[in-house]
Amino acid sequence: MKNLIFIFLLFVSTPAFAQLVNVSSGSNIVEYVPSSYNSPGNETASRAFDGSASTKYLNFDKQNMGVGIRLTTGRPVSSVGFITANDSAGRDPMTFSLFGSNDGVTWFIITQNTPTQVSTNRYAQSPITILSNTTAYAYYFIQFPTMRNTGDNSIQIGEIKLLYDSASTATSTASGSMNLGGVSSATAPSEAPSFPAATIGADQTLKINQTNSITQNSIYINSTGSNNSVYIEQFSKQNQIRGVNGAQAMLINGSGNSVTINQGTATTPIGKNLAEVSVTGNNNIVSLTQQYGGKYAEIITNGLSNQISAQQKDAGGKSLFINALGNSNNISILQEGTGNHFLDISAPFGAATVSATQLGAFAKQFQLLLNSPGIGVTVTQNNLTAADSAKMEITCTTGPCNGYSYTKN
Repeated sequence: MKNLIFIFLLFVSTPAFAQLVNVSSGSNIVEYVPSSYNSPGNETASRAFDGSASTKYLNFDKQNMGVGIRLTTGRPVSSVGFITANDSAGRDPMTFSLFGSNDGVTWFIITQNTPTQVSTNRYAQSPITILSNTTAYAYYFIQFPTMRNTGDNSIQIGEIKLLYDSASTATSTASGSMNLGGVSSATAPSEAPSFPAATIGADQTLKINQTNSITQNSIYINSTGSNNSVYIEQFSKQNQIRGVNGAQAMLINGSGNSVTINQGTATTPIGKNLAEVSVTGNNNIVSLTQQYGGKYAEIITNGLSNQISAQQKDAGGKSLFINALGNSNNISILQEGTGNHFLDISAPFGAATVSATQLGAFAKQFQLLLNSPGIGVTVTQNNLTAADSAKMEITCTTGPCNGYSYTKN
């Protein structure tokens, strides 16, 4: 049973949040083309986009089944989420691939073999997977290469959510007819970067400094091994930390690693900061500070006893997504200054300690997905005024969930 707890505080005027919009629902879709029609009559592909978790798309083709859709207006899908179906967890898709097209024939890879992160709970919302796509496509094809139990007779999914950022103005128009035959020869978009890895092994230190003399900073890192120290400073107007060869996130794979990232300074009040970091292993420490300009960060940890500390300061909007896939993690967040604040924390496997503070007389939103009756969560939203708003949502996937507190000052 899933318990959903809402605390919503609304004042006279509510500034708009930059938020994710589900483009794959209702009248936004004008055509569905499944990978095959090997489905029961009441469990066809369109059921995955009808807004109801009580219906589902089931296909007996199992691995690599999928569905293509055509949108009324193309949008840049940058996030994906799923809701599990009603029964048989063994039928759950475990990975997905997403492709985009504007003519229905030439397809481009958005992501491949990416974990769906679905739980064994039924009717359960998965954590949102953030993608690096910024191109508006009118056609999308989503495919499920693997399933939880190959002995089951089909793959099924309750809901598929293809999401785009409401702040994006990019659009496109469909031309031609949808032909899924071209998906097998899909390529990465031409703008996808390809860089050699900045790789360090065990017990090594990597330090990178980028100063104001560089107007646009981009760092691509892949670190494998234990007891490494990675220290990055980017002091300029456009700062970016990503993975290598077009990978979405900087990768740290090992245990006992320390990652420190500082982007922007109080002397550079314009520009944008982006950091995407994925850490796999135990007892790792990730510390992120972003100052001035627009700030966007995603931090993924997969392991035990990891510590995540993130601060987003000064002027400009702030968006932070944290996905803690493991137990006994410690998460500390501070968002302060002007500009709207958005914070999304997913701890689907429980046993995390979270301290989150949002300060400033601007709109604030906090979302938490947890799965533990003893999680420790403290949320503080300060400086509320007549022109301010605050919203907190806590979703507990198993329940009963307790051990959290909410303070509004």
